[in-house]
Amino acid sequence: MSKRCVVTGLGIVAPNGIGKEKFWENIKNGSTGIKKIAHYDTSNFQVKTAGAITDFNPKAFFSEETAYATVRFSQFAMASTQMAIKDAKLELNNKVIPERVKEVRVVGEKGKYGLETVKAIIEPQKGSTLDQREIIKFCQGKMARYKVPKVVEVKKE
Repeated sequence: MSKRCVVTGLGIVAPNGIGKEKFWENIKNGSTGIKKIAHYDTSNFQVKTAGAITDFNPKAFFSEETAYATVRFSQFAMASTQMAIKDAKLELNNKVIPERVKEVRVVGEKGKYGLETVKAIIEPQKGSTLDQREIIKFCQGKMARYKVPKVVEVKKE
């Protein structure tokens, strides 16, 4: 059985622009984002230029806690996904996400017999309520069984 995907929105994190409008404006103006490397000494290397993403602000997309806990390349992927969903004007039809969830963190946690288990830490939107059973039920059937959280911690306001 083959699965198909339709791209309906754009989310861009690139050296010449964050977001489709800035990216497109820079493309039209001939700006590639390629600059002299400034993050490290290049005197021992032949290549002195690169397309580095220098104007990305993770706090424009995530809470400070999430920005701190997430590596930079994952931040790029998460931010571009957010932009693509917004650009596509997608409405996720389940009321659990995104309307009632402010933030989700998924971690591996030492479980029974020293094995690692999946734990989701969820911060609901202000005034929303969620419970562990509801979150687990939402995840079942949407992902591989081993990825479904076994433990869900709903943070209180």
